[in-house]
Amino acid sequence: MPGARPPARPSRRPRRPRDDRGGAGLLRRGLRGRDDDPIAAEEFAPPRGGFLLGRHDGEAVAMGGWSFLPGDPGAVKIRRMYVRPAVRRLGFAAALLDRLEADARAAGAARVALTTGEPQVAAIRFYRARGYAEVPPFGFYAAQPSSVHLGKTL
Repeated sequence: MPGARPPARPSRRPRRPRDDRGGAGLLRRGLRGRDDDPIAAEEFAPPRGGFLLGRHDGEAVAMGGWSFLPGDPGAVKIRRMYVRPAVRRLGFAAALLDRLEADARAAGAARVALTTGEPQVAAIRFYRARGYAEVPPFGFYAAQPSSVHLGKTL
């Protein structure tokens, strides 16, 4: 794409979104209250989790975190992955997911899972293209019929 800049690498330091310039706004605007799954910043604290922000021209444009699933020391859940619409299809999601998976693997995870919704057709297509397949329902949305549960071996 002429004139397009390569995607910014996600920040390696796990941060609490409210402590990061632009991160808190990204979290609020990105989710717009559509996710009822309770979450605490502590879930992303190393060594049991991580949270990354991707920046472009100094602005937070992508985010995502991971944390170990309770009761399964070898599995992590990708959480709150979001890329601003203005920078979608520029490689931010792929770069962010690659880093989340690599960090989780380095922390000892052997498997990764995530939950999205049926209306998120582009997200489902993206995850499937990255090797994710259906897994048994789990977590907060396990009983939600419109939830899609995906996972893969790292």
